[in-house]
Amino acid sequence: MIILFAVIIQLLLPLSPLSADSLNQQTTPTEIIDLNKFPLFIRADFSSDYVISGFIPFGKEWIVLSPSADGNRSMRIIDIEEFSQHHFLSFNRHKPQEYTYAIPFYVSSHQYIFLNKPPNPMLALHLASIGDNWEVYLNGKLLRSEIHRDVNGTIVQHRNYRDVLIPFSATLLRNGPNNVVFRIIGDPASPLVGLNSSAPYRIGPYTYLKSKVNDLVDVTLSLIYIFIGIYIILSNLTKYAYIYNQLFGLFSIVLGLYFFTRTSSIYYLISDSEILFSLEITSLFLILPVVTSFLSALSPVTKTQRKVNYCIYGIYSILIIAELLFHPAVIYDLTNIWAIISIITLMYDYIHLVIWKFFLALQSRLRNSNSSFTYRDVLKEIKETLLYTPIGNILIGITLLVITSVIDTYGSIVLKRNLVTSRYSLIIFLVGGFLVIARNFLNLFNQLNTANNALESKLSMLRNFTKQADHSQKIYLGIFNNTEEPIIITDTQLVVQEYNRAAENLFGQGIDEGKSLLKVLQYISESNKSIADELSDLKNKVLLTGKSVQYTINKTNIMLLEPLTNNNLPWIQVRFTKTDPVYHNGSFVWGKGTYSLDNSMAAADAISLRITSCMGHALGNETSQLVHAAIREMICNAIEYGNLEISPQEKTEALQLHKYDELLNKRKELSIFKDRRVIVKYIVTPRKALIKITDEGKGFDYKTILTKAKNPDHDFLTQHQGLFLALAAFDLVVYNDNGNQVLLGKTISG
Repeated sequence: MIILFAVIIQLLLPLSPLSADSLNQQTTPTEIIDLNKFPLFIRADFSSDYVISGFIPFGKEWIVLSPSADGNRSMRIIDIEEFSQHHFLSFNRHKPQEYTYAIPFYVSSHQYIFLNKPPNPMLALHLASIGDNWEVYLNGKLLRSEIHRDVNGTIVQHRNYRDVLIPFSATLLRNGPNNVVFRIIGDPASPLVGLNSSAPYRIGPYTYLKSKVNDLVDVTLSLIYIFIGIYIILSNLTKYAYIYNQLFGLFSIVLGLYFFTRTSSIYYLISDSEILFSLEITSLFLILPVVTSFLSALSPVTKTQRKVNYCIYGIYSILIIAELLFHPAVIYDLTNIWAIISIITLMYDYIHLVIWKFFLALQSRLRNSNSSFTYRDVLKEIKETLLYTPIGNILIGITLLVITSVIDTYGSIVLKRNLVTSRYSLIIFLVGGFLVIARNFLNLFNQLNTANNALESKLSMLRNFTKQADHSQKIYLGIFNNTEEPIIITDTQLVVQEYNRAAENLFGQGIDEGKSLLKVLQYISESNKSIADELSDLKNKVLLTGKSVQYTINKTNIMLLEPLTNNNLPWIQVRFTKTDPVYHNGSFVWGKGTYSLDNSMAAADAISLRITSCMGHALGNETSQLVHAAIREMICNAIEYGNLEISPQEKTEALQLHKYDELLNKRKELSIFKDRRVIVKYIVTPRKALIKITDEGKGFDYKTILTKAKNPDHDFLTQHQGLFLALAAFDLVVYNDNGNQVLLGKTISG
């Protein structure tokens, strides 16, 4: 699955909308300075006079390479007849020589204005490839130096780098004529001296060019290939009957190493490019013999096949040993030899080890299916053999590998471009090989998959139950801790397990966890009244019937015992209320209470629901939902805009960025806000409901807001949803002078 995920990333990356163009949509090709569109002047020496600002190269000593119509031109020293000292398989290493590459270029007014805009203060020079040792000058200013020679002029550190990005200030660029000069030092027979790729060489905004040369995905995929290969080898060390597993792991390692050596990030680990070049070519030469071994191990081989395989291993071994012993000029010639041999090897692997075996597998399926078959049957069997057999998967991958390898060879030798299209086909081939291994464990996987699905279903149910339980617990704790109504939680033996702040205020030091409820009640019960027997009867009634029971403790306190469940165990919740008259201004009281809330949204939701439930039966479903939403929003407003002093604009922006929870948590932690509370008082009678919400904030200009509410626009509805709902749900909405307290009133009919 890791490899499949990596493949999807790599294949979709060129199509991804999150490209450099989307990062800087204002940058267009016409605003990027393409240095390949200007003449290149080269001469076989270097002088400080050549880098002087305004210097114009002229004279017969300068070789001129004309601008390229298609943006590609060969700029290596070995490709320039006047300077090249390269001879096929020459083992002589030449003394490093100096060369000057000069590109006078012109910056139009449009380009100059764009490149000097404030969003692009930093520019960069992007070089596809440069080596061996070098310096870069722009209008007489040294941008970067990578010259590493001893006192005798011998190069001690080689710096042939790909995708070099050199940042510089936009002030160095001029409107009109400019000049970029490269001081190149290296062996005139080496393929690593000069501007070694044909394109691109360009100047543009630093951020734009940096996004273009970002190799994070390539590095990630390379490391995935390497670690997957190591894992497969280590997990199959003792399984000699499945040698193809180990060979596939080796192929994955070699492939990952090859791709990694071609990234610019590897220069942070190994700075000497000659070592990297040798490492890159070694991994390249190893790929095809490992592929041949893997394909041969999938089924028994004949003696002839074994001899051919040994011949292939021998040839590639000679190439690898030779490239480890000799300098880059010889390695370059060995690479050209490899390009020819690799085509022959690919044809052998493709035709004999894959297509022929695919034909045999297809023939076997056709024989087993029916004695007579139609044209459609043949096409169906070909499709199923390709998709559902190991050799079919390999055929798809290696077909793409053959095509892209030919393209890469042509691009490297003829176009001098670093195409590397084979990395896509090699990925698919890697997946094909991975599928071959996976099919050996398919039966076991199906069994495990069935068990895993059942387990995942149970875990999903458990996660949902846990989530619901956590949410319910959060809501309950919000009410439990914030209500001014004393509450005690006991077990079935009436031993105190938990209590809230209001209970602690009522009983003082007389209450403590682990203490009997009977002893706690003695602090407030009438002295001449024994409640032990009655308390036991009340407890049994609650546990047996599952219903609440009420008991008058004294003239001022009533105790309500309610059934409760905690972790599937029966508990009892004991609530205490005052023995106030049941009438309030001539009406029965449906609900009455006071809550002191911390800045908790969960508590706001629970308390608003509790208040609404007192009148919901008389309002109807739709009105009840509107009232509940209005109360909740007004409590939330008191928390957000009042206690936490979050402005409507701040809330809107945070919601758009999906960072509102983060904003709330940060404000709650500030010392100036964390101790603030919201007080909610309410009373509900059959005739009227009154709710007073008070916060500890600075208040707001409610008069202006209420005026705007008469003709609300879209912004008002977005930023003042709570007030809009309150005006729609309640008959009375009255603020105090400061605006940090609101009284909501509603006439109830029914």
